[in-house]
Order: sequence, then structure tokens, then C-alpha cells
Amino acid sequence: MKVPKSLLIKTCMISLCLGITWHLVFTYLKDDVFTTKRDDFITKRDDDFISKKFDNFTTRTLKRSLGHIEDEVLNMDVEKMLNFLGLKKDLNVKDSRLVGKLLRSMISNREKCLIRIIKYCGKRCDHMLGNDLNHQTKWIRFSCPFSESCSIETRFVGEADLTKRLMKSTDVLVFVDSLHEGLHLSQLMAERPRGQLWVLLSRESPQHDQEYAPPEGVGNPYNLTMTYASESDLYFPYCYLQRKPLASVLAHAPPAPRKTKLVAWMASNCYHHVSWRRSEFVKELQKFLPIDTFGECGDLGRLTDVKVLRDYKFYLAFENSECREYITEKIWRTCLQNGIVPIVYGSTREDYEHVLPPNSFIHLEDFSSMSHFVEFIYELDKDEERYQRYFDWRKNRKIVCLSSRFFIMYAPEVNLCYLLRKLIHVHVFPEISLQKREPDFRSWWQGKCTDSTERKEVLGFDIHQPMIKEKKIPANP
Repeated sequence: MKVPKSLLIKTCMISLCLGITWHLVFTYLKDDVFTTKRDDFITKRDDDFISKKFDNFTTRTLKRSLGHIEDEVLNMDVEKMLNFLGLKKDLNVKDSRLVGKLLRSMISNREKCLIRIIKYCGKRCDHMLGNDLNHQTKWIRFSCPFSESCSIETRFVGEADLTKRLMKSTDVLVFVDSLHEGLHLSQLMAERPRGQLWVLLSRESPQHDQEYAPPEGVGNPYNLTMTYASESDLYFPYCYLQRKPLASVLAHAPPAPRKTKLVAWMASNCYHHVSWRRSEFVKELQKFLPIDTFGECGDLGRLTDVKVLRDYKFYLAFENSECREYITEKIWRTCLQNGIVPIVYGSTREDYEHVLPPNSFIHLEDFSSMSHFVEFIYELDKDEERYQRYFDWRKNRKIVCLSSRFFIMYAPEVNLCYLLRKLIHVHVFPEISLQKREPDFRSWWQGKCTDSTERKEVLGFDIHQPMIKEKKIPANP
């Protein structure tokens, strides 16, 4: 059968039109899908960039105030943790108002959720806050990524403003250098509502901050501790040592500048809250070594510029307390950052070795007598090559110092959010908290220090004040 020519032409035309149509449709769909994928990719890339930038900002901010950041805490999926807690039948959320509020806000978005963090500074708010007093004592509102349905607010509160009403509405109470005067811990414990979480922030020694120890038999009232002790829930040293990036490592340590003087000492706290006869011991040392003394306790008055100390080879970095791991900024900032060899006393040699650069200090208890110590210092003074070895650590290490003031006063959306994360973390895993590991806080806190009533000699000098014992009067027969 012969197909008419006109029909063939019509069929070809229809096929061509359909082909063009399908090509246009396919091209459009392809472009649309590609555009959508491209836009999704760009959006995801931007989100990842923003997220990464925020994570870097968070890490940098935390490292300004905390020596050790726990990745497990920082990256914890709080919502998943709270869901896990919600499934536990034996969970009593009344033990943590923070966790209870977050759980309820997840269940019902309608419920108004407000978390309050009080930073209690007692009678020392003026001293602590300075020019920021007016700003820091007002409510500052912020949010955390894991608590979008809850508002969070914080402020510093002095003794006069810590009313019973405010105490009842507070979810987290942070003790910040606050119990030296005014309210006692036992008073606050009597007014503490159930589920209120307590955080202790202290970088003073237990002998200086005795007020934080609860009465005997009370246990451990702190849900979280932030101290210089490595056992704390949040380890909070004054400074720490960090390895330099490979590109910054030096073949040789930069030499310490040439010195013209031998030993210096500076202190403003002469007797109050000093657990040993520090000032008397320095005077004893002055009989054998040329020691220039500055500050309230010194002969040369107040030192206006710490750079003056760079002219000295050695510095007496004597702590005010004899407590384990109590190693303050005087060693890091005054000595190591200024190219001075610290002569240390306070904690054990083991503790100093654990945190300070290797072969960077001299410990008094390495010497059996005053003559042995004095001879060592004079020999080291004459041997410049041997003296310079105390600075070898500067080839590949640097010092990073931390700010408790920065942590508690600034960037709450980072610092306080991390604090809340940690409080949730120890609630989920209570066995890791110091509260569970050390249920008797008083014994743990005070047990870190040497008993200053016991006789002890350093270089043949009795460093503890003699105790005058009261005579016991016999009871009437």
C-alpha cells in the first residue's frame, strides 16, 4: 500500500514538533533541577560556613577562659539527651530545675520558659565589677542554640539584692568570690529551693576560701565546681602551656636578656590569708642573698612597671598557701613571660612539674639546707650557659593565660551556654561529677592543703606559726 506523500509530510511535522516540545520541557526541567540543586548546595555551603565560623568563634571564646574544653560537652546533642532523660522512669526532674524546664518546653511549645542564672558576688560586687557595675547588675537576656524555646537571663547580685523571692526564682546560682563577708553558706543552704543548681567558681586556695566548705556532715552542695584543681568538673587554671604551631618552632630558644641583679620578690599580702611565715622567711633569705623586695611587704615600695623585674635573674614565686596544684599567675606572668627563673614554694614539686615547662623552675624543697640552696644560686649566677637552659622550653611552647573575669562577665551566649551544657551533662552522667566522686566536699576542699598548725622546716627555717595551745582546766570533781 502506497502512503500518500502529504501524510508522510504531516507525520514528520508532528514528530518534529513533539521532539522540539519534549526537548524544551526536558531542558527546562533539567535546568530547574540543576538550579534547585545548585541553590541547595549554595545554601548548604553557606550554612556550613556560618556554622563552622560560629563553632570557631565558640571555641576561641571558650579558650580565653577555660583551659580544657570537652568536645563531648561542646558537641552534645542536648535535645537527644533530654529525650533520653524523658524516657527514664526513675528520673526526678525536680532535682534539676534547668532540666525540668527544658524538658517541659520540648513537650509543649506553648509553655513560657525562662531560665535564670544568678552570679552571686556578695559584698564584693564593686571590687569585682568596677566600671561595669551598672551594666552587669541588670538582667542580660541571651539564648543558647539548644534552648530556642527558652529565654535565658543573667545578672550579678550582691548580698543586699539576694532576696528570698529572687532566690526562689533562680535556677542556677554561681558563687563568684562571694562568701568572704556577709551571708554564710549555711544561710543560703537553708533558703535553697529544690532543684536549684549551684556552681562554685573559685581560683583561690581552700585556705583563703574556707567559707565555701559546708558544715561537717552536710556533704557536697555544689552541682558543678570550677577551680584550679584538675579534679574539678571544669578545670580552670590560671595559665597553661601550649605547643607552638610547627611553623613557629625555633631551632634555638630566644635567650633571656642579660641581667644585672640577682633576686626579687613582690607581695602585697603580708600576713592576712597567708598560711605560712612567708615574709619572715624572705627576711631570713636576705641574710644570705641580695634580694630586692617590692609591694606592701617590701622595702622598695610599690612597683609601677613589672618590666623592671626583667633585670633580675631569679624571682621568689612563693604562694600564700601550701595547697596541692595551687599555682598562680605570679609564676606564669611575672616570671616565665618575662624571662625570669622562678624560685617556687607552695605546692609539691610533682604539681609544678605537671603544669610548668620542663626545667624552668627551682623548688625550695630540693635543698637540704640554707647553705646548699645559697651555693646553688651563686653557682647558677656565674654559669650563663647553664642559666640559659632554663628557657629552652620557649623553642616550641608558649604560655596561654585564662580570664575568670571574661568567662563570668562576657559572651554569655558562649560561656554560660557551655556552663549549662555541662550542668545537663553531669545530670545525665552523674557518676562523673565531683559531687558524686567527692560526696564530702569539706574534706576534699580542706584536704588539699598542708596543716599550718604542724611544725615544718624549709631550709632549716620553721615556716609555720607556733601554736599556743590552751591549757585544759580539769572539771570539778
